[in-house]
Amino acid sequence: MHKSLQFRAGGWAACTALGVVLADRVTKLMIARTIDLHESVPVIKGFFSLTHLRNPSGIFGLGPAKPLFFTVASFIALLFLVYLFRTLDPQRRAQHVAFGLIMGGAVGNLIDRTFCGEQLFRGPVTDFLNFSIRGHHWPPFNVADSAITVGVALFLLSVFLASKEEAADASGNSKTLRTP
Repeated sequence: MHKSLQFRAGGWAACTALGVVLADRVTKLMIARTIDLHESVPVIKGFFSLTHLRNPSGIFGLGPAKPLFFTVASFIALLFLVYLFRTLDPQRRAQHVAFGLIMGGAVGNLIDRTFCGEQLFRGPVTDFLNFSIRGHHWPPFNVADSAITVGVALFLLSVFLASKEEAADASGNSKTLRTP
């Protein structure tokens, strides 16, 4: 593997992750400073509001309220992602950006869980994006959760397109799909 290409691929992931962490921290701090805990500010009536919540559970409020468990699980998942990242093809930029989104989201929420609670490593995550349609509410979430979700979707799409490209190459088809 060419070192320059590998370095550039890592740069895409690192820049994406850093952007997610910064956006996540800035938005959470803005919410914490401008909206009281449990207060909701309608943005689009009946559809979207900013609601300041503290979530001790998993992504989108799923799972039990076990902050230490989710802190440790997030840290282990982050280590596993770094390990997996090393196996990616450096020419698949979309996969590197996807990993950057996922890693940035994991780090963003890990910062909350580690440093933003009454006890170290037992903090809740600040959630504030609150959507509902006709009375059906989606669990509130944040920028980090969004980045993880979009990153997983982008990674799966990239893998799907890459497998179609490889299948087309294997069949001798001159038309190939090229993922960025």
